[in-house]
Amino acid sequence: MHASLQPYIELIRSFIERRITADEFETRYLAMFKAETAHFDEDTFDTLDGLFADVDAYVADPALHDSPEDLDDEQLRARAACALDKLTLVDG
Repeated sequence: MHASLQPYIELIRSFIERRITADEFETRYLAMFKAETAHFDEDTFDTLDGLFADVDAYVADPALHDSPEDLDDEQLRARAACALDKLTLVDG
């Protein structure tokens, strides 16, 4: 496994297992991804980048959902679970 991938896996697991809130996941994931300096293979990067887009589409306040692309907590959790599946397949 790429050593830099483990923090992502741990963060995503914390979120899908409800140990952290969607708001906390959003803050931590965006910061982690933006600060990343490791070079991942294309499939891994595409998965992490796709989750970045999903996190960016997360809107905490349901009253502010004004686009079909906006995600709520559960939708973001589902997308994170899919990303985790892909990352752990890459991990082996």
